[in-house]
Amino acid sequence: MNLDVLLPILRKDRDGWEEIAPCWPVAPGIAVYLAEVTPTPEGGQKIAYVLKQHLTSGTPKASALLERAKANLRVGLQNQIMEIEGGSVMRIARAAGFGASAVTLDDFHRNAMGWFSDATEFLVAVPAPEFVMLTPADGPAVAFLRELARKTVAAEQVVNLAGATFFLGPGGVRPDPDGPSPAPAAPPAKTFWQRLVGR
Repeated sequence: MNLDVLLPILRKDRDGWEEIAPCWPVAPGIAVYLAEVTPTPEGGQKIAYVLKQHLTSGTPKASALLERAKANLRVGLQNQIMEIEGGSVMRIARAAGFGASAVTLDDFHRNAMGWFSDATEFLVAVPAPEFVMLTPADGPAVAFLRELARKTVAAEQVVNLAGATFFLGPGGVRPDPDGPSPAPAAPPAKTFWQRLVGR
């Protein structure tokens, strides 16, 4: 395992991967997994998840690997404040991708309070793996962030992460009752025999 390319990767929680890979809950509907992320010759990224079977007696514990992955994630994180719908929004991205995983950092809430000096609770939107956005929970940009997350719910991401919103405050994370609902599950594919008889 190459610890230098290990990153925390957000995915939907309870999608079956929790059975085979170490993961930790982040927010309603979202969990963080570990993966080695390396560039491909074509300019893309190869994502090799750390599975429970990889954690042998010769490797660090999963919690230590998560801390290393978070340290790697910090390299290249970029913050940008923008005005949207009359409110301030912070966008956090990472040049090498997976900027949305910044929500897993232990100082994420404390940093948010520094970016918005008059707020302690925030609406956090995770529209895609590449970036995360947040705004004060009572700010005018809340509706915009919810709509942005809703638009990505139907378009499943490469790492099985659909748009999500949640509140983050001094007491931790709480669900956003007005946020996007998960995309409906696709109907099961017909078997060969069902197609053959036309049912």
